[in-house]
Amino acid sequence: MKDLSFVFHVSTPNNEDVEPLLYKNWLAAADGMGGSGCMRHRVEEKYRASLQAVLGCVLPEYEKSASHPDLAPLLPYAEGENCYFARIFAPLIKDEVNTSARWASRIVMARFLYCLVAAEGAGKCDPDDPQFIEETEKFISRGLERAKSVLHLSVDNPSMTLLPTTFAALRYLPVSEEECAVHALWAGDSRCYVLDAQGLRKLSADDEDESKLLTNSFNAEGPARLNCRAYRLKMPFVLLCASDGFFDAYDKTGLPVEAKLLGDILGATSAQQLKEALVARYNNNLSDDTSVAFVPVGFDSYEEIRSLLSARRKQMDELYALHRECAPVLALIDKPEFRVTATICDRFQMKFADIIRALTQAYYQGKKESLLTSWWREVIAQSETECRQEFSERARERREQLKKEAAEEIEKRGYAACFRRKILPGGWITDHVEALRTATEALAKAEAKLASFSSCREKLFQEREELRRDLRAEQRELLSEFLPLIDAPEGAAEDVLSDSKLRCSLTFWLNNLSRLELYLFDRKLKLGDAERNGKYRKMFRKAEEYYEHCKRAEADEIRAKSECALCEKEYRAALKKVKDHISTILQERRNLLSAEFIADLDMDAIMFGQIAREELCERVSQKLVQEYAKDPRMIADTLDAYKTSAESCIDYLFPASRLADFRKYYLYRGEAGSEKYASYRARLAAYEEGTDALLRAPAAPEQGEGDQKQNGESIC
Repeated sequence: MKDLSFVFHVSTPNNEDVEPLLYKNWLAAADGMGGSGCMRHRVEEKYRASLQAVLGCVLPEYEKSASHPDLAPLLPYAEGENCYFARIFAPLIKDEVNTSARWASRIVMARFLYCLVAAEGAGKCDPDDPQFIEETEKFISRGLERAKSVLHLSVDNPSMTLLPTTFAALRYLPVSEEECAVHALWAGDSRCYVLDAQGLRKLSADDEDESKLLTNSFNAEGPARLNCRAYRLKMPFVLLCASDGFFDAYDKTGLPVEAKLLGDILGATSAQQLKEALVARYNNNLSDDTSVAFVPVGFDSYEEIRSLLSARRKQMDELYALHRECAPVLALIDKPEFRVTATICDRFQMKFADIIRALTQAYYQGKKESLLTSWWREVIAQSETECRQEFSERARERREQLKKEAAEEIEKRGYAACFRRKILPGGWITDHVEALRTATEALAKAEAKLASFSSCREKLFQEREELRRDLRAEQRELLSEFLPLIDAPEGAAEDVLSDSKLRCSLTFWLNNLSRLELYLFDRKLKLGDAERNGKYRKMFRKAEEYYEHCKRAEADEIRAKSECALCEKEYRAALKKVKDHISTILQERRNLLSAEFIADLDMDAIMFGQIAREELCERVSQKLVQEYAKDPRMIADTLDAYKTSAESCIDYLFPASRLADFRKYYLYRGEAGSEKYASYRARLAAYEEGTDALLRAPAAPEQGEGDQKQNGESIC
């Protein structure tokens, strides 16, 4: 039978996953937990001198009994320049400083492999035996605790954990021509899967609580729980062990993972092509490492895998297309924390008087059509008509009063006094008007200068993005040199990997590029001489030039703001002088001009000036509040108008970051109740039921009771 199995490991610069393991009928993966285990430790040189030194620290049992005949199967993994142990421990030997997570994943995998070989030699490698599981737990945990003690590792931050890692493993053993016994072992959220004609299904359950926080993992701080479940599956099928870079830990369905995996499998013509396609896909996932062990069981050729999964691919294509269309809509509609209508109504009840005042002001600022509903406009128009009638009556009374006062003043001073030049608007305010014009021009120039800094900021952003693209290009170039060294076949790898200095250099410069990229976004990051004066010193100097440009731009903008504030102050002072003199002239006219001249004054301009508009706005607001109190259902009218309006009263209720979601909510609210979305919900629920079907299978039957079947599989 042709070997169709393979492993692949796509790493980020931190490289905290370990290369997956294939050993006889076992496959396993481990993922160092970079969150709680991101603490970096400086390890003494003597523990990094060679592979033997590292193994003496993390696996002393091998050093003591390497010549034992029962451990002969371990030799190809532990001896030789390109052996499995040499590959996984190479980063620990080359880098003086390593994270807890990086050490942990490699220690767990090495000790698990040793435990398998030793148990086989003793005839005790049976996952159905609780003693085997318990001894494996203790053996792995003991190695982590010893590494903590020997390497003198410690952590001050209580949120950090020493040597944390997740782990997943599968053992398969055919029991007949049609069935195979499969055991899944795991700790944490690394997963075990089976892929067959019924789709991709989980054989392990993540150890986490409702908030997606892990509740179980291997670490040096305390005991771990190694879960074990046994299944009996109909062949053929594909087994996978994967770290969380392979799947989205926050995606409940797992549908995108299966859809893309089936697409890659059906798009390839060989296992090697499939491996290359998966590496290319996950190589773009720079946020997390991806490790996968892929083992087909019961197939004689790759074409048989494609034939088995072709029907499933057609089902998944249709469901995945529907998922991409419907999932974003329902994710918004179904959010329990939104409570959109209730939230807005509560907000209205708390501050509706202030909100209505703001709405009325917007109305008088010209936003009559886009901002308010027809009901608001009608109430405002009615209130405004009533207020204007009252204002007109007040204006008539005031006009009559002015006529009377003017007549009395004329009789007292004489008619000629009404036309003295000093009370006429002429040369009196010419100087003040000129000063106002000069201040206005200066303010306009200062504001234009200040506005120009927006383009300056855009140029700085483009400069930073260009430098970031250059760094990413260098990273990709280095990775293109580095990945062939890891993923090259055994025959070609001997020549490539023999030059360990080249591997070390590539890793070193890749780390430098990563730190330069971090420095580009955080200048407080301390860089050493290697980044400042090394191979990429030009990149560092460009970053320094970028920060100098930013500094100069900030200084220039501060000066421009200061200049603009000064010009605005001068402008307001000049404007006040003009207004004061005009007010004096008007007051003189009211007191001295004849009754006929007063009758011709534009009383609407006087009575409906800024002060009058403010009073009108306040009166209309009070009227709206009264109408609102009579019929609170008008909120619904306002919310319905929000569906099509570019602006609405909701703009006065919530920050801009929430508005886009609210608009989408109102657009999708009615659509989400259609038959299409109901069908999608039903199909998605059925898919989720299928992915977890094996996990919900009945417990193992008592001896002699026989196997219990469910969906073609049985759990033993």
